Amino acid sequence: TVVVTYPDGTTEEVTVPVKVGTDAQINEPVVVPITSEIGKLPTPEEFISNLNELPTGTVVTWNGEPNVSKAGNVKVSLLVTYPDGSSEVLEAELIIVGETKEMVQRPQTKPNVAATTDEQVKPMSTTNEPANAENKPDELPQTGDIDGQKASALGMLSMLAGLFGIGVAKRKKRDEE
Repeated sequence: TVVVTYPDGTTEEVTVPVKVGTDAQINEPVVVPITSEIGKLPTPEEFISNLNELPTGTVVTWNGEPNVSKAGNVKVSLLVTYPDGSSEVLEAELIIVGETKEMVQRPQTKPNVAATTDEQVKPMSTTNEPANAENKPDELPQTGDIDGQKASALGMLSMLAGLFGIGVAKRKKRDEE
């Protein structure tokens, strides 16, 4: 009930309905990914990092229990039920680590079996010379092109001429003053 006072001094009691949202509308659970091992199912509560900030009596359950029999990333569905009866469904990520039987591939070996061969190991002669000793060139290869060298030389000459010209111009200007 609210008392309303008008400018002329009269008052009136008015019943005003107050709409408050449900716990599901008011609260925001923070969902975090969880890492677990193959075959070990974590509790649904572990996925809600701010569970202690939600209303007392809030219950988190699986909305379809996830399969934790093999490694990989699994999307899980959580049902959060609040004390006022409202609820919401949240999605989280479950990271399952470990080796499954399909992942482990060991070579098939027979114990205590000696390797046999028909060939005998033959000794080879060795030398201390490089393998490509006879292919050694007498001179170094030409790696640059002549035109590029000429262009570089012309560029340097142009730069020097420009610097000389600037120097002469400055001296001339200084002499005039």
